[in-house]
Amino acid sequence: MPYKPPPSLDCLTTPSSLANLTSDSTQGESGLSDFEAKLQHLTAEQVEVLYSEYISGEKIALLIERYGIDVAPSSLIKAFPPVPSATLACPYCKVSLYERRKSRTTHRWNESMAFCKTCTHRHYYPGRSRWRRDCTCQPCLRAREQAKQAQAVDQRRRIKGHWSLANRKPLALHRLSFTHKLQLLAMLEVRMDAQHNYLAPAEQLHHDARVSPSTAMDATILQALHEASILLVDPDSPLDAFSDDLTPKAWRDKVRWVANVSLDGQQRAGLAPLYRVLYKELSGGPLPQWGVQIIAMIEALSNEEVCAYIAARCAEHGLPFEARKKAAEIATQLLQDHPVRHVCSLANSAIRGALSYIARAHVTKLHASNTIPANMLAMGERGMTPTRRAPASTNCCSTCCCSRMTMAWSARSATTLPSFPFTPRSPFGRASRRLQIFCGRLAGGGALARHLQHSADNSCIQQ
Repeated sequence: MPYKPPPSLDCLTTPSSLANLTSDSTQGESGLSDFEAKLQHLTAEQVEVLYSEYISGEKIALLIERYGIDVAPSSLIKAFPPVPSATLACPYCKVSLYERRKSRTTHRWNESMAFCKTCTHRHYYPGRSRWRRDCTCQPCLRAREQAKQAQAVDQRRRIKGHWSLANRKPLALHRLSFTHKLQLLAMLEVRMDAQHNYLAPAEQLHHDARVSPSTAMDATILQALHEASILLVDPDSPLDAFSDDLTPKAWRDKVRWVANVSLDGQQRAGLAPLYRVLYKELSGGPLPQWGVQIIAMIEALSNEEVCAYIAARCAEHGLPFEARKKAAEIATQLLQDHPVRHVCSLANSAIRGALSYIARAHVTKLHASNTIPANMLAMGERGMTPTRRAPASTNCCSTCCCSRMTMAWSARSATTLPSFPFTPRSPFGRASRRLQIFCGRLAGGGALARHLQHSADNSCIQQ
């Protein structure tokens, strides 16, 4: 038997009522959407009854036929008028916000927002959505921008107070050690921005712009200069270079740096004049009092270059490199008798042996990688036997001579690498040719090694 609508609803489905519904639905300023106008022929009580039946699980098609609603079943929930919020009000219009009614299939994490019928303000409930959303109305955009500017002003004030340069007295250039002077010169060459008078952050540098053989050693040098108050954090660095704490922390690779060095003993020197003075002083040739520092720096650069080479080659082959400490110890030992290029050749052979070990014995990559330092030492010791030792040369007085010997011996297998007739632990005061030979061991030490080589090429050590 066909279903008949209740008698109380017959009067609402007359042509005149439908005409009123049509006229109301076309009102542009009525505040009702096209869907909400579909229920305009129902009273408020009938709308609540309809919504209760909808929530209780009544078939939507049956409800549409019973109440004479001209809407698709999937759009019935959109036709219900929103309900006012008891706790929320529009901060601009000072009227209550409204919420759309919940569908019977709506999840709690996907509940709708509250909105203002007068303006375009929206309120998104915190924690009720998996994604954080903010209102995009013009007043909210302006308010957020003002709050952001106020926060930036406050953060800059805290940064200026903590990292202020006003209370940091500049250091006289002549009081710096040779090591610090050379490190500062290399740092200026790589990072100097003479126009703005600061050192650029590490993350803004090109891939090949480095002070030392590795980024880790670059960071160590930068930290040493900072701890010695030679380089200071620029408080005018971008805000994202600092943490937003009460005591802002500076991110080492994001902040800019200021040279805290004076040429006249009073004012901080500009980077360009400072670079020229440093370059002129260090280009004059090594002095006797620099000897210990130069040798220590060359040994550190050589060791770091070998370790950086091993790490790069392991990365190319997908091998982990967790035996860095052991590799550094072995590299220090091998560098007493071999130049850097030979030790790198040993490392390359050891890495190939590790790859062969993986294929042959089916061991893990970590296991095979841990055998690299020991294999380097074993091959280096076999190459040092008396029958394979390189002939002593009385004419080894320049880097070119050492390079020719190195190229000749590199043609042999990795197990027959020779011993050179010099060592970094030899007495420093013999002649500058010894320093030239040491610097000849540095194949790619960055700006620091270039300035060491330049210093050795221009003068002899004063006896």
